[in-house]
Amino acid sequence: MVSFSITINGRPWRARLVRSLPRYWVPLHPPGRVLAGRRLFTWPYVLQALRLPYRLCRFPEPVLVVPALVARLAATNLAEFDEEEAHPPVPVRHPEQPHAWLTCLVILPLVLVHALTGMAASLPGLLPDLPLPATRQAWLDLYSLDCVRVLLFGEWSRCITALFLHQDAGHLAANAAFSLLFCRLLGNRTGFGLALVLTIWTGALANAVTIPLREGPVTSLGFSTALFAAIGSLSGFASHFSRPQAFLPLACGAGLLALLGSSGENTDYMAHVAGLLYGMLTGWAAALLTARHPQLFRPFWQTCFLAAAFLLPPAGFVLRLLAP
Repeated sequence: MVSFSITINGRPWRARLVRSLPRYWVPLHPPGRVLAGRRLFTWPYVLQALRLPYRLCRFPEPVLVVPALVARLAATNLAEFDEEEAHPPVPVRHPEQPHAWLTCLVILPLVLVHALTGMAASLPGLLPDLPLPATRQAWLDLYSLDCVRVLLFGEWSRCITALFLHQDAGHLAANAAFSLLFCRLLGNRTGFGLALVLTIWTGALANAVTIPLREGPVTSLGFSTALFAAIGSLSGFASHFSRPQAFLPLACGAGLLALLGSSGENTDYMAHVAGLLYGMLTGWAAALLTARHPQLFRPFWQTCFLAAAFLLPPAGFVLRLLAP
């Protein structure tokens, strides 16, 4: 149907050209109801998205007609569309966990180990019964990640101890600052204990999986692998509840990876990428586990996770110290 205006003897007239409809086409709404408001504009788009034939006519009010064979399908989908508009789905938001500030404890082993390496010369006199290294370089040689020694002598505990060694105070400050930020964000979702487990344990795992992939002798140290594990865990955990939110920590991780490119050839990109990838896997697994067992968010279990996170570093140092 086409409407147009004409003037006859100086008076305006409204004319309508009505085209006949195909046979067996029926209206989608009762005759007593008028197609108006948002439905007049949204219903045709819904039918177009469903690839259903339709026509919008006026008799003289707007009427939406479809073939009788698809009338029930069209009516059902339009009713569901109206229901969604009237009651839009509420996005599932994971509640923030309490005491997330306890994740700041992650910097304690970093600062403690750095302080011990700084006073390495006096430690043998204070603890004569322990075969502690007498120089800072000896600490780095004993506890840093050396892929050759790991492969030849099975010194896998280096994957743990290397996380807590840093070259200098600047290296330590950068890793500590970013770890405080992302561990806090992760703790808001997973709880303080599980966040530290995902950070420290996944960081050690990422160090371990890179050993067979090295093409030559490589030594590395620093908490940055665990930092990227925290970023990946945050992304993996967030993707289980809200996928759009998962891209923000990934973008931050990519930005940090690009930023660290200015540090030169000493950057261990393989460990950083492994931390991101394995962090995503462990974060996704943690989301599935906590969704099935929400009692893991309780303070008792979070405290158990916290103990498990902080038992790993001393275990690694003791194993390295007592190794033959």
